[in-house]
Amino acid sequence: NLRYGLHSELWSLNGNHFSAIEGVPTDGGSPAMYRVVTVEQELSIVVAMRAYLDGVELTPNEEDEWGLWRRLELDLRPANSHELLIYAAVFSANDFQKGSDSEIQQSVAMQQTEVACCSYVDDLCGTGFEALQADSRAAWDTIWDDCDLQIAGDDKAQTLLRYNLYH
Repeated sequence: NLRYGLHSELWSLNGNHFSAIEGVPTDGGSPAMYRVVTVEQELSIVVAMRAYLDGVELTPNEEDEWGLWRRLELDLRPANSHELLIYAAVFSANDFQKGSDSEIQQSVAMQQTEVACCSYVDDLCGTGFEALQADSRAAWDTIWDDCDLQIAGDDKAQTLLRYNLYH
């Protein structure tokens, strides 16, 4: 069984990360979408994702006490190789809300967030894994070029320093 999705009891250093999580009904052509509210700042977030196994999109849905999932039962053989690709995006309603806390403004911001998040996932799928991986590597190279500190002669300290710069 292959299960992917959002775990409702995701923890951070401050405790349970989500106060609410719900699946959003979508038509058959849309990415799986979830609405999430964070505990600490009550931030509204939308997560959208599509998953493909050997080029075929996975679509079954399931919900249980641990979260919202997509599940697929697979009969994989050791001699065969398979490719699993999951494209996902996370957008915040803060990306669209412009300084007003009115219910109408919040509702509009959430609708814009959902549309933008799904559209972005579709764009990712159209771009393809290899191009996204190359873009990601280039972006991380730029980050490391701008913030890397090097400790000559102490590989362990260098590794620990980079680990902490990342986090």
